[in-house]
Amino acid sequence: MEADELASKIKEDVGAEYLCVKDLQELFRVGYSKARLMMNKLPYVRIGKRDAVLKSQLTAYVAEHGGITVEWPKRKR
Repeated sequence: MEADELASKIKEDVGAEYLCVKDLQELFRVGYSKARLMMNKLPYVRIGKRDAVLKSQLTAYVAEHGGITVEWPKRKR
């Protein structure tokens, strides 16, 4: 999926102003861990016990960067 298509999907699919980790999971069809790593790349705010990102900031980030690159942390042994 290209950045423009993804940005339009974000605008259409999600009605809320703020998106939490669970919303990212549903939007990108990923698990909790990957959605959490994605949230850490975005300019999010803490609302109570949840982290949330503005839908407009997510759209701008995806349009600017062409997606959200996720880097898994190295395993500690």
